[in-house]
Amino acid sequence: MNRLFPGIQGLGYAEWVTPEQRASYEAAIRAEGFPKFKIRPAGQRSPYTSITFLEPFDERNKQAFGYDMYSNEMRRNAMNLARDTGRVSISGRVRLVQEIKGKVQAGFLMYLPYYKGAGPFDTVEKRRAASKGFVYSPFRMDDLMKGILGLGLPNVHLQIFDGKTTTPDSLMYNSAPESTHAAPIFADTLELLMGQHYWTVKITSLPPFETLLDPVKSYATLFAGVLTSLLFFGVLWSFATTRQRAQVLAAKMTVALEEHANELIRSNEELESFAYVASHDLKAPLRGIDNLATWIEEDLGENLKGESRENMNLLRGRIKRLEALLSDLLTFSRAGQGEVPTETVNLNELISDSFDLLNVDRKFELQLSAPVEPIKIIKTALEQVIGNIFSNALKHHDTGDGHLFVNVRELDESYEFTIADDGPGIPSEHRERVFKMFHTLQPRDTVEGSGIGLAIIRRIVEKQGGKIFLEDRADGKGALFRFHWNKTD
Repeated sequence: MNRLFPGIQGLGYAEWVTPEQRASYEAAIRAEGFPKFKIRPAGQRSPYTSITFLEPFDERNKQAFGYDMYSNEMRRNAMNLARDTGRVSISGRVRLVQEIKGKVQAGFLMYLPYYKGAGPFDTVEKRRAASKGFVYSPFRMDDLMKGILGLGLPNVHLQIFDGKTTTPDSLMYNSAPESTHAAPIFADTLELLMGQHYWTVKITSLPPFETLLDPVKSYATLFAGVLTSLLFFGVLWSFATTRQRAQVLAAKMTVALEEHANELIRSNEELESFAYVASHDLKAPLRGIDNLATWIEEDLGENLKGESRENMNLLRGRIKRLEALLSDLLTFSRAGQGEVPTETVNLNELISDSFDLLNVDRKFELQLSAPVEPIKIIKTALEQVIGNIFSNALKHHDTGDGHLFVNVRELDESYEFTIADDGPGIPSEHRERVFKMFHTLQPRDTVEGSGIGLAIIRRIVEKQGGKIFLEDRADGKGALFRFHWNKTD
């Protein structure tokens, strides 16, 4: 980055986050391997923005991960301008959150708005409605000017100020901070419009340069014009080539990501094919083993006792476990596949029926809050997700009786389901791993299970265009699953 884009601290993406989305957004980032992630600074605001991506992800840039740039007025003004105009904008002078060591440099940020949809985004209202976030870059001013000027302008004093004023508070760059030259022969000031924002550039000569000139002649005036033009060209060239190189880099990254995505699709298809074949073809020999065990029991009758009976019971248990594993593998390979018609359902009835089907002993209670009006969804898929979460909660509860809590909330484009229990919960270090295949928290001899149930849940939810998260309960005890289920037309 420093070689290709001198002066740029990084290339990143910041997205809008509403107060309603904050908890699930933070949980999703934590599940990706950042357990302490949260939007900063703390406090209630609407809306938030959050820096989701920033490369290179080095020591400095890690300080910006999760930072809400919209909470700062200088940054907010530039973001609003970019969003409303659809053009690049730069902020005024700021201190970057990356300034953690060494000399503190003045900084600014460049924003390019990102809109979702095909457009056209030809009005402010349309741009605001389609705005999803910003591609942005933070700049350290001293590093930027070093990249533009190289070794600098010998014997010339260059100052750049934020805005149209030349006060000490607005100073962004000073090529000769120790200069005390009060009466330069050459001095010029101009306003430079960059990214819908003004800088004021002040250029003056220093004594070593003035000794080379005859003040009577017009060389100083000529030099002033040439130097100003070169400086203006240098700044414009740096920004233009930075954008061009960023676009080339983005294009290369897009191709690489597409190739990687295609490879993942092929791998998933092969895995699905293997899971289907394995689960289907192994059922026949498993039934043979089960039949053989039955014949042995019938032949031995009452003579099957002691250690032999224990071994037979162990064999029967392993057969049942393998049957469950093969069934779950088959379910996993089929999850979300094919076109399934939508149905109009009552969520309260669907959730209550799923609970009653599993709560055979009536030892658990359900607290439910869901919309009363019928909705159109893929019923079988949603039933499977809810049923698996319920089954997991009942199976792993540490007291044998307790409560399940379900809340369904309608959002603009989806329904948010929250399902919690008051059982032992799932430690934070296991919360991502439990969604992987064959992962269980307890030995299978303690609690029967294939370790595929939550993998099936995630697969179905994601096939429907949603996401599922595992979070802390507000009361601190138990597990809480939150997932979004996209609306259907």
